[in-house]
Amino acid sequence: MSKLAVFCAGSLGKEVMDMAERIQKIENRWTQLTFVDNYAQGDEFYHHPLVHLDQVVSDKGYEFVIATGEPDTREIIFHQLTENGCQITTLIDPTAIVSPTAHVGRGVIVTPYASISSDAVVEDNVLLQSYIRLGHDIHVGAHSVISANVS
Repeated sequence: MSKLAVFCAGSLGKEVMDMAERIQKIENRWTQLTFVDNYAQGDEFYHHPLVHLDQVVSDKGYEFVIATGEPDTREIIFHQLTENGCQITTLIDPTAIVSPTAHVGRGVIVTPYASISSDAVVEDNVLLQSYIRLGHDIHVGAHSVISANVS
């Protein structure tokens, strides 16, 4: 079993951590849930450990997910993590609907009540916020953010 590192301790980080906790209750997927943020202060955030990247980057037992809603920042962090050999993971909320024919890349976050239809393609490191609906055959480019209530 691995550990989950939610990169970015902010408001979206809280939402992603809530989602990770829901996934954890169902799948028992991780041994630890941690926040990683190079700018946040303290050793705890939202009731979870808070560390800087340099404290965990060499620990190959972590899966990382990027919890920022800014596409340019998502891309920078994604490249920083992959260049350091970090494992990037995908989180799909248990309430989301994802077609078995959809392709979902690594590092994608599918938040509550989102829907991805048949043969849709979601490239790496995309954030799909709550209540979005991607129709059939849609192609979403890497590092994109699709905001809530968009269809």
